[in-house]
Amino acid sequence: MTTFLTIAQVAEATGLSTHTLRYYERIGLLDSVQRRDNGHRVFRAEDMTWLEFLLRLRDTGMPIAQMQAYAALRRQGDSLESVSARQRLLELHAAALEAELRARAETLAVLRVKLVVYDGIRARIEAAKATEGTEATEGAKGSASSSLKSKHKPKRQPNEDAHDPDHPHRTSRKPRQPAGRPLRSGLAKAQGSR
Repeated sequence: MTTFLTIAQVAEATGLSTHTLRYYERIGLLDSVQRRDNGHRVFRAEDMTWLEFLLRLRDTGMPIAQMQAYAALRRQGDSLESVSARQRLLELHAAALEAELRARAETLAVLRVKLVVYDGIRARIEAAKATEGTEATEGAKGSASSSLKSKHKPKRQPNEDAHDPDHPHRTSRKPRQPAGRPLRSGLAKAQGSR
């Protein structure tokens, strides 16, 4: 026995409004839907299968004009021309979908990299806050002792390596001996004669 659904039942099953279902019929996306004696539309299982396919096309971004062209070709039956044209239309749509999926995958990859960057930034901020909290606690303990130490700091001794004020282009710096090697004898003698 064939099961028929009312337009309200189809609307509930598909999520489309009854207005949209009537519109789809009016523009040729739905074949002539059967009607009862009282004029109310009734949808068969085949209508539902076709409608589900149309919704997939719509959900993948196929424009209504292309959906109408596909529906018109379908109504022509399974001639070689009709089948070839429908196949070509779906191939073009599939290629567009694949390109969109690649673009979305690239965008998703960029977003994932950005999320990793933000994870790193957040971790550094949280670590800095934790360090500040520790330093603030230690700073409060050490502030009294550091203020006492600062009062008893020894005065700075003049730096031997400081610039010689009498000779602005000369310093009193002595050449350093490289670590692990003695100075050459000629250099050592020259330094001794100074």
